[in-house]
Amino acid sequence: MNRSALQPVRFVLTGIANTAIGLTIIFTAKGVLGLDDFIANLSGYSIGLLSSFFLNRKWTFQHDGRISHSAMRFASAFIFSYITNLITVYWLRDSIGLNAYLAQALGTVPYTLIFFLACRYYVFTNQQAKN
Repeated sequence: MNRSALQPVRFVLTGIANTAIGLTIIFTAKGVLGLDDFIANLSGYSIGLLSSFFLNRKWTFQHDGRISHSAMRFASAFIFSYITNLITVYWLRDSIGLNAYLAQALGTVPYTLIFFLACRYYVFTNQQAKN
């Protein structure tokens, strides 16, 4: 099986790992350290996003371009994907009338697809200048 055929599977596995890392940090920050929800959530998501960047860079896409360049692109791809997620959730909830939990679950679909495609074709292209 060629390397690019495994990328979607690796991307999903990386997402699962990031979710586990983020939730572990959130729960530890709240339960052990006694931090409030905002700080715990910010900590978990920040470290999860960092792990996502490095795991996707090395394992999913085997990228060896400049870290600073791909990190900036990764941040913009995340923001765009996240905004798309929010638009989807609010549209499904407010315009279509879906249950908010179902809207949240369905909102992960465009987020994941857009983020994967952005990472594959924009963030981690090996056409960038090397370190």
